[in-house]
Amino acid sequence: MGNLPSDAPWREGEFVVAPRHGARFPLRCVNCNSEARRTFKVAFERRRSSGLGLKLVLGHAGHALAEQQHQRRLQTGEDVKLTFEVGICPRHRTWRIVRGVMVAVAVAELLVLVTIGAALKVPACYLVAPPIFLAIVVPASLLGAVGSLDSARDDRAWLRFGKAFTDSLWSPDDEPVGPPRKRKRRRSKARPDAQATPE
Repeated sequence: MGNLPSDAPWREGEFVVAPRHGARFPLRCVNCNSEARRTFKVAFERRRSSGLGLKLVLGHAGHALAEQQHQRRLQTGEDVKLTFEVGICPRHRTWRIVRGVMVAVAVAELLVLVTIGAALKVPACYLVAPPIFLAIVVPASLLGAVGSLDSARDDRAWLRFGKAFTDSLWSPDDEPVGPPRKRKRRRSKARPDAQATPE
């Protein structure tokens, strides 16, 4: 791939292709391609099954069983969990902090309403808690998002980041096909000498 380092990511269509381990991303924001002052570790996870059915039916035991199945699928390669160190600009870093605060508020609201409903035996708390929780979590999930994992095969991962950052990376499609053409120099025709005018 030309002079591209083995640990550098590159562009393949709309995806960013990076080594699964030891990838070194440029110090630019992966969302907007602006200058990033520092890098952050971002984890990407792709599960074949979330185990939601086991969690709903068996509760805590189902959660533990689903996690065991997930760990087994990680070893067999059916599930993928990767961590990359990428650049994030201050603006998108702030949005990530805001998202974390909103999720924490939503979880606290859910626990408070469920606790009040159980202590005071108020069924309305159980009905109100989920819609409020979703009303906070859904917008929060859109804030500060840093790419996504599309697929992972062999020693590479295909990721989705911001278009500006993706377009700035090197791509094999940018390479010229075949040897460069040599330009032919045009020979300038000598002008005939001007005839001397008789005196």
